[in-house]
Amino acid sequence: RDQAALARVAAAKRQREEPGRAVDEAAAALGISTRHDAGSRDALLAKRAAQTAFHRRREDEDTGPALNDRVLLGGGAADDLAPRLAKRHEASARRADASSARVREL
Repeated sequence: RDQAALARVAAAKRQREEPGRAVDEAAAALGISTRHDAGSRDALLAKRAAQTAFHRRREDEDTGPALNDRVLLGGGAADDLAPRLAKRHEASARRADASSARVREL
């Protein structure tokens, strides 16, 4: 009899400390989820957990064949860059020569 009284007192104390716990336990026993108040911390945590799960599923999905950087960026080989750099250096050298020629004429 004393054990039962102590158990009732402990249960009443738990309900005072955590008022929604009894509802949550009953809902869990029935296999349903309770809805959190909008803007509450529990609602925020539930939303964040749902978003995290969604993004993890998206990351795990196969995105198709992997493409290398040359295909994605259009070229990218060292052979493509060398002729363009040589042409740029040639042009700057010609401009420098023309500039120095004009200075000599003066």
